[in-house]
Amino acid sequence: MARTEKEVQDSLAASIHQGNPQIDTVKGPIPYVIVNPFAHEMYNFEGDLARVAKLYSINWKSVMTDAEIEAFGRSYGVQRGTGSPAVGRVTFYTSSRPEPGQVITIPAGTIVTTKTGSYGFQTMSTAQIIGNAADLYYNPATRWYEISVLVVSMSVGEQTEIAEFNLTRIAAPLEGISGVENRARISGGTSKQSREEYGNQISARLLGMSTGTGGGLQQLFTTSSYKNDLKGLSLVWSTDRLFKRRGVSGPALDAYVIGESPVVYTDTYTAVGGETELTFTLEPVLSVDRVVVDLVEWTEGALTNGWSFQKDESVEYRESTRAVDKLILSTPLMAGQQVSIDYTYDRLCYGLQALYDMGYSMLFDTDCLLRRIWRHSVELKVRITALASANVVEVHQEALNIILDFLNPPNYVEYLSPKMLRDELMEYPTIHGSSGGLSQVDIQTFTSKTAGTAEVEVVYFNTNELSFADETLIDLKVVQ
Repeated sequence: MARTEKEVQDSLAASIHQGNPQIDTVKGPIPYVIVNPFAHEMYNFEGDLARVAKLYSINWKSVMTDAEIEAFGRSYGVQRGTGSPAVGRVTFYTSSRPEPGQVITIPAGTIVTTKTGSYGFQTMSTAQIIGNAADLYYNPATRWYEISVLVVSMSVGEQTEIAEFNLTRIAAPLEGISGVENRARISGGTSKQSREEYGNQISARLLGMSTGTGGGLQQLFTTSSYKNDLKGLSLVWSTDRLFKRRGVSGPALDAYVIGESPVVYTDTYTAVGGETELTFTLEPVLSVDRVVVDLVEWTEGALTNGWSFQKDESVEYRESTRAVDKLILSTPLMAGQQVSIDYTYDRLCYGLQALYDMGYSMLFDTDCLLRRIWRHSVELKVRITALASANVVEVHQEALNIILDFLNPPNYVEYLSPKMLRDELMEYPTIHGSSGGLSQVDIQTFTSKTAGTAEVEVVYFNTNELSFADETLIDLKVVQ
């Protein structure tokens, strides 16, 4: 570690004084002309030398500037992820019944925005409402004539994810269209790859230039076109106790993916008659958004003309590209009926599987299965005592944000402890502003939902698990 400028000055003065005690190294020409100027140059030199030493150590990722790490990565053919846009669906509607012969067109590239105009999205294809078939577009729940269109954000980043019913403006008026809204969350936006993530990607490249090694396999995935969405990868080989698939005849591994890329896809199906279950073309499926049979939308959970989504929860294949997720129908289909299913699948997991399955990248015929990393739920109950001058509402919201960030880390962690959370809450700067300030944090429950053995304990995670908690798992009270 480089010395401070004051430490260099003291060292030089001590050396001079040791050589000749009569020389004044505190005042006069010696400190001002020799010691101080020379110490300043030595301080800069030692700082540069320490930085060079770190660049050639395992700490190189934390030392390089953005420009340096990008130049280093490019020299090994590793490009930095630039981020990805959010993708979802919006519904264009008209409150008036279209006239016979009228065709209402929504051109590809139509721009819709949030109410404030902060974020814009554009349609990815042309859509039409045809007046001669107006009844096909009628939604009795809203009493509108409407059509759903796929949209993509015009910028990249996590901030482009939009909650339900927030895309409500059309940038330029469309003839015949009354309005627009997004009835499901628009997601999938990712920010520019962080320096740490990019450094890990370069490290994976250096670990192996061949897909015949684990490091090489990670390099294959982290340098692929999916690198913007891929936050981490955990390999579980068939010799590991965590390997859950049975009956594999040769070498095998499960690659657990951290990160996701939700994309909406539509399956179409012609019934042969009597079907009450349907499977999906693309796996793993995240959610089912819409089911239409013979142009009539069926209702989720209805006893007649209804449907439900059943995920494959088997330990062998759940959250994988070989999962058999199902659409369960409450009314059997009749022969010849046309079924359209809009659902969201994880393009990241599916795409990485397709990449691996290409013949040139297979790992010595190893059976590699891509899976979404499993969520390990953590339950928490915490009571916070705020200072008398604090704003309880603001403290509650800030503390909840800190807890959610703590229990939902972006990458794999070996364990989380109640002490770590308590220290985070007590020391986090933004919770101690003019409206904040805590005097006590009492953690009453901190345990694994599925494997907990005590009310308050350190929670450990397997390499195929990622800590998870939402507001339903958190009981937070702030008192004064």
